[in-house]
Amino acid sequence: MHPDLSLHLHTEECQIFIKQLHNCHQEHRFGKYIGACDKFHTLVSKCCQRELQAKRKASAERSGRKTQTFTTKEGYEIGSHKTV
Repeated sequence: MHPDLSLHLHTEECQIFIKQLHNCHQEHRFGKYIGACDKFHTLVSKCCQRELQAKRKASAERSGRKTQTFTTKEGYEIGSHKTV
């Protein structure tokens, strides 16, 4: 699942991917059910995940918490928060 895909809620980078996903769904009305738009869905999901990580980091910085992040082998950052 991905979050609400309203364009005003996302960065310009993610907006491009969201538009591509919507266009793919329009072009492949039935193909979307058998994977015709999977690559766009993956791009949207990864972009939304990066946005969420940025929001979490900004929130932690505003609250004054120290964060410790780990990078997975796929290149994703996972944060574990510790209160000061």
